[in-house]
Amino acid sequence: MKKIVLIISIIIFAGCSGDFINRYPLSTATVANVYKTDKDFQDALVGCYNQLRSQFGTYWQWDLVSDDARHQWSTLDVRRNMDEYTYLNNEGIFSSRWNGYYTLIYRANYILGAIEDKDESAVPKKQAYIGEAKFMRAISHFHLVRAFGAVPLITAVIPDSEALKIGRTPVDEVYRQIISDLVDAGNSLPASYTGADLGRVTKGAAKSLLGCVCPLVIPGKPCSRR
Repeated sequence: MKKIVLIISIIIFAGCSGDFINRYPLSTATVANVYKTDKDFQDALVGCYNQLRSQFGTYWQWDLVSDDARHQWSTLDVRRNMDEYTYLNNEGIFSSRWNGYYTLIYRANYILGAIEDKDESAVPKKQAYIGEAKFMRAISHFHLVRAFGAVPLITAVIPDSEALKIGRTPVDEVYRQIISDLVDAGNSLPASYTGADLGRVTKGAAKSLLGCVCPLVIPGKPCSRR
């Protein structure tokens, strides 16, 4: 009986390769083992859309500092403060916009960095995905620069230690990057989608946002010949 068990054990272990025994931890996802196929990048961009949607959940509150909206209740909170111009610079609505859009920029930059060396045979929609990611980065910087003026211009994934050293970028430079991203997006994105892709960013969306950006730029600057 012992001989039979020993023989069976030898057969089993002899048939096992090193790859079978030394398994890569499947629970560990990294850029290297995630961003490979067309669907990988499509799914990654869903994370960008989700983050963008969350930013617009309270977007209307920013209209309280204009004539377009007013706070009707007596509740003393940030909305009333904004309506009465008594808000402070540490209100949660400001940090939420700042953190939310930089999270979106981070995700877009990760996609752009990961897709750069991918062959279009593996990622057929590569150019469209680049266009979507650049649109996401552009709209994020656009809303940030309008709310805060000079802001850090981030166009690549950077470590936390380096991020702490980055200062504010002049407004003109931020707008130049926004325009560049939108022009690239407009050249890469499809004119329309069908089926499950309906609602994704199109060429028209990029050009429409570019039309919002250009009037805010000094005449004769980057928009003049776009």
